[in-house]
Amino acid sequence: MASLLDSNFSGFTIDQNTGALREMVGSPFLAGINPSSLAVSSTGQYLYVTNLTSNNISVFTLDPMSGLPAEIVGSPFAAGKGPAFVLTDPNALYVYVGNQTDHNIWSYEVQAFTGTLTTVGTADTLTSSTTMFLEH
Repeated sequence: MASLLDSNFSGFTIDQNTGALREMVGSPFLAGINPSSLAVSSTGQYLYVTNLTSNNISVFTLDPMSGLPAEIVGSPFAAGKGPAFVLTDPNALYVYVGNQTDHNIWSYEVQAFTGTLTTVGTADTLTSSTTMFLEH
């Protein structure tokens, strides 16, 4: 859960018997200024956090046993002005960030072993985007 006002995000575990949520040890975790959206790769290996005011995206690895996030080397990555949302493709090869101020969507290629993001292009939008979906 992104906390826009506190510049952090919270992580939770799911009780497998009841479905109840429990805040993770060490939560909340630091992010950039005004984190606005979170997405986890389909592999469960990476967590992406858009930071609305610092105009970037933070990338974290997720520990396979505990789920605890650790920011990768080189993070955060530039994301245009006003990155409001993030989503990943089902194959965990690409990440997309929608920018409210720039009225565009940045596309990134994910380096599988490091999580490093490389910008591959942008697509203009007509309005300030707050969310989107992908069709495959």
